[in-house]
Amino acid sequence: MTSWMVVAISVDRYLKARHPIKARIYATRKLSIFISCCLNVIFILKNFHLLTILIGNFTEDAADNCDPNPHYRMYSFFFNNIWPWIDFTTYALLPFILVTISNTFIIHDQYNRRFKLRKRTLDLSLIRLLLVSSISLVVCNLPISILAIIYPYISISYKTNKIYDNVAFAFDMLRLPAYISLGLNFYLYYYTSVLFRKQAIVLFQRLFHVEENTNHIQRAHRMFTDGSQRVETFSLFNNFGDFQSLSIPSLKDSCFISN
Repeated sequence: MTSWMVVAISVDRYLKARHPIKARIYATRKLSIFISCCLNVIFILKNFHLLTILIGNFTEDAADNCDPNPHYRMYSFFFNNIWPWIDFTTYALLPFILVTISNTFIIHDQYNRRFKLRKRTLDLSLIRLLLVSSISLVVCNLPISILAIIYPYISISYKTNKIYDNVAFAFDMLRLPAYISLGLNFYLYYYTSVLFRKQAIVLFQRLFHVEENTNHIQRAHRMFTDGSQRVETFSLFNNFGDFQSLSIPSLKDSCFISN
């Protein structure tokens, strides 16, 4: 799911860079919520078979209890030979292709815009963000996806628990970067994007009610300034009698008016 969120962000960024006016009209918050809900429903339906009785090998010498149920031979063939390719395509290959295409178009658009506007420099922060998101997606998710494909072919002789434990340890070590990527994207975006950093700071300020404290300070400052203005106004009215007693030159005696 994380990889497809990166895809959604990359496509949204491409649309805003390529078609800013249309993106401002159609790329709304409701649309993003709708797309997120659709992705969740699709992936729940895709992995729903893992919750059925088709999964579960509880024989005495089973390599893994999460293997397909041996009583369903058709599903066992599907799970061992077809399902790894489906999982690899939806989990790593297709997101990587879409993210790479979107980022390539954005970088190409930045180069063309530089020549049209006669700019000497590119938006390096944007390009850095795009490259980091693509590289992190590949480094974190591609190894485990490739291993999931080749594992059914190399584990034919690993049908006992004793040998399977050693292979499962190596499998779990390669699975670790995929789990790290769940929280890594936030830090990568935070340190490579100035705009994302500002929005994250605003979010944390609202979560921890920092903004309310600043509002209290601003209100106190306003009350202080209003009070000082009232004191100055009151003292001005008190001294108004002294002000009237002063000798004010008449307009006739002014040197700026001709006789």
